[in-house]
Amino acid sequence: MFIRGLKRDVQMSDLYKCPDSDVCEKLVHKLENNWNRELTKKSPSFMRATIKTFIGPLVPSFILIFIGECVIDNGKTILLGYVLRFFANPETESLWRASVFAGALVASSLIFISFLHPAFFLAYRVAVKIRVCWCALMYKKTTIGQILNLMSNDVSRLDDYSQFCSYLIVGPINTIIGVYICWQYIGWVSLIGLAILMCFIPFNSLMGRLFLKIRTRVSALSDNRIRLMNEIIKGMRVIKMYAWERHFNALISEARR
Repeated sequence: MFIRGLKRDVQMSDLYKCPDSDVCEKLVHKLENNWNRELTKKSPSFMRATIKTFIGPLVPSFILIFIGECVIDNGKTILLGYVLRFFANPETESLWRASVFAGALVASSLIFISFLHPAFFLAYRVAVKIRVCWCALMYKKTTIGQILNLMSNDVSRLDDYSQFCSYLIVGPINTIIGVYICWQYIGWVSLIGLAILMCFIPFNSLMGRLFLKIRTRVSALSDNRIRLMNEIIKGMRVIKMYAWERHFNALISEARR
């Protein structure tokens, strides 16, 4: 594609055909069907409908992250322990054996990267699909100001959430494996480290709730500001005709505080 662009202007015919699994119309139709099924339940959840729609494409990403974090990354810790044994007791440990473990440590780092990057890429593709579907549904349900605010701020956060949502499952499993490995090396002292980490859970939960409240207030103010600017732009001729510039300038300044 870049070579063609150097030779001539890129045409629409040069672009690859969009896979059927990525077509917006089909994805939106599937999401709407799942949402309609949720509406028949006592407590419908749009997030649950979204998960049902896109859980399939997220499975390969979850598998790659699980293998990379729980198997390969913890394996690197064990290999590093064998390498450090050689430096702790060079007289009793074999240099050849330490070299093998060091080579395996380097290889495992390369394998870890080869697992993690495709996993994030697959998750990002799913995030793009979800973002497109949600933006398509917004046009049917809300105002212009809210659409612009949601599309520019809230929906774009799906790119981060999709890449790290697998860690909600992988994280606890990886923690258990890590504590077991630490127990084999340092014994009960590893439980102290685990207790310190557990103490951060309530703190992070509290900070998350505070951030949610602040984010909700900021989002409401942003909706009002964007709606006001959109109405001013649409009625610019009327504002100029009646010389209302100072009044609307004060409104804009108040909305931007």
